Amino acid sequence: MLQSCHHCDYDLMGLPDTGHCPECGEYYDKHSSYRAVRSTESAVSRHIKWVLLAAFTAAVLLTGATIAAVSEEKVGPIVLTLLIAGVSGFGSFAYWWAERAERRASN
Repeated sequence: MLQSCHHCDYDLMGLPDTGHCPECGEYYDKHSSYRAVRSTESAVSRHIKWVLLAAFTAAVLLTGATIAAVSEEKVGPIVLTLLIAGVSGFGSFAYWWAERAERRASN
C-alpha cells in the first residue's frame, strides 16, 4: 500500500485512498502505485526537457556572442542571436504553458 507520494515523497497517511497530493498536486492511488510511478517518470522527462531547452538557449547565446566577438560587423550577429534566443525562450514558455494547462485539465 502506497504511503508516500512517488512524485515528491509527501506522507499520505491519514489522507483518502485516492486523490491529489497536497504538496505537488500529482494524482495518487494508495492501492495501485502504477499511476504514481508513471507520473514520476513523466516528471523526470519534463525536467530533462527543461534542461535540454536551457542548454540549447545557452548554446545559441554563446555561439552568437562568439560570432559577435570575432565579426567586424557587430550589430547583425547580435540581432540574429537575440532573435534565435527569443524564439527558443518563447518555445520554452509555450511548452511550460501547455504542460501547465494539461496538468490542470487532468486534475
